[in-house]
Amino acid sequence: MSVGIHYTTASSIIYFFGLNSQNKIGSDLLNALADAPEKRLLRAGTFLPFAPEVSLKESDFNELLPLKSSKTLRIAAPGFYFKNEMLEFIKRAAEKVGTELEIIKIDRAEYFELIAAKEDFKSKYDFLLTTYVASERYPAVQLRFLTGSRTSPVDLLDVEQPDQDPIKIQRIKDYQRWLLKSQTVVPIYFVRSHIISSPKIDIGDQSTTDADIQLWRLTKKDSQ
Repeated sequence: MSVGIHYTTASSIIYFFGLNSQNKIGSDLLNALADAPEKRLLRAGTFLPFAPEVSLKESDFNELLPLKSSKTLRIAAPGFYFKNEMLEFIKRAAEKVGTELEIIKIDRAEYFELIAAKEDFKSKYDFLLTTYVASERYPAVQLRFLTGSRTSPVDLLDVEQPDQDPIKIQRIKDYQRWLLKSQTVVPIYFVRSHIISSPKIDIGDQSTTDADIQLWRLTKKDSQ
């Protein structure tokens, strides 16, 4: 049977989640990570891949991040999710810019403790390497989930809808600036999923590369 294999649009985002440390991630490390170790990974130069009209640009990232990363960084990483090859790639990239980056694998219990960390949380790590879906079409929802339990100085309460006026768009951008400047969230990669399609399946009125492809629309084509 002949099949088609497609990469989808961004389906998830890999990012550093700040744990209230004085140590910082700079644009030098993100640039060193730009050559992704897997074809399905794309450099994340924004928070919102599906909402360019309200997203920060890559040039904004360069302005908001320090040029140089701290000399040492301790990164917690869920060993049950990230492969060793990925973690080693990040360590080697840090070495290239003069940062000694230590990665400590953590279990599920510790992971959920860290992802729920608030502003007063004292951690032995500087950042948590984590992931979340990136295909959310409502920008405010996407940003709040990335924020976790932190409290932002920018209120997104009434900017839920995707059709925003200029004032609300500015608030969404200000929220992203806070995420980045405070190093609450520092995006690294967008992850694309694989879609395997068959000429015998009709996917309906949707793209084969859509990360949010709706399976209920799939039907079997009549054989001729």
